Amino acid sequence: MLFVASEGGKAACDRAMEIAKDWLAGLGHHIVIVSSNTGMIGFDEPNMSLYMLPDPKSNRIISKKGWNLSCENVLHRAIHSHAPSVFVFDGPYPYRGVLNAIQSATEMETVWITSERTQEEILHRCEDNFNNVFQRNYSGESYISRNSRRRNYSALTNKILVATNYGSHNSTMSIPAYVDRALSKYNNLSLIGINHSVKPSQVSEKFSEQLEGFEDKKSISSLQGAIVSDNLELITQLHHNMVPTVCILHEKTNPNIKNEIHKMAMSGGLFVSSRDEKQEIELYIDAIINRDWNLAVTQNETPKSSTLLNNLLK
Repeated sequence: MLFVASEGGKAACDRAMEIAKDWLAGLGHHIVIVSSNTGMIGFDEPNMSLYMLPDPKSNRIISKKGWNLSCENVLHRAIHSHAPSVFVFDGPYPYRGVLNAIQSATEMETVWITSERTQEEILHRCEDNFNNVFQRNYSGESYISRNSRRRNYSALTNKILVATNYGSHNSTMSIPAYVDRALSKYNNLSLIGINHSVKPSQVSEKFSEQLEGFEDKKSISSLQGAIVSDNLELITQLHHNMVPTVCILHEKTNPNIKNEIHKMAMSGGLFVSSRDEKQEIELYIDAIINRDWNLAVTQNETPKSSTLLNNLLK
């Protein structure tokens, strides 16, 4: 059973969908997803049950106490109906309703995937409710390693991922003007987006393709380059697939995330800048589009590691 919290945004949904598909690939496996994240609405796989809760931050929620009581009831029914062997909570802090529900299922293994936003105080207060707590670490080999494939001219597909708002609940933001200006200098580019990552009116106007999420590994590996926000999960997948990437940080970027991104950039192929450095960003965009510069990006081979799901359950 997997609980997907709304605080994780679209990135948490992508992660949940990938975990679900990995798990369901096993013979006779079943998965139950309970979520307060609206990004999970409509997700459907064979042998999967989905329970949706309203977003606790929604204006429609009358009280936090009432929401937690509803959450506890739904989760309690789901646990006792399906009797899962493992419960995984993915979010920066466990809701009180979640903690109350899992306390009654003592035979169930409980796992908490903490967020880089999880405060130490919350971690210490809640960790005793779980058998295992995992801190996401995307800079090393904990969950994912870099690909060892060699890039050649076949990698120059003219496909550029533009996801400057990916992972945010706000999907009404436009592509930054300086990014749009830098891209407009080039002909024959195919701009690729990710659903819910850019202003809807720009989708048909500028994008030739929309990805459902970064679990689409084949589409990710076919990119020539990417221009993204500070979403650590997406950057890690791009880095793993050796896609030259421009990362645009902002003033509210979490310092821990910023450090992880800069560590990743040390191995090459990742250009990091703040969004007020417009000229620098335009130069980086030129670098990922230029054929010779693009192919000059090299990364060292690293040993392959198991999937996120295997790391959670081993």
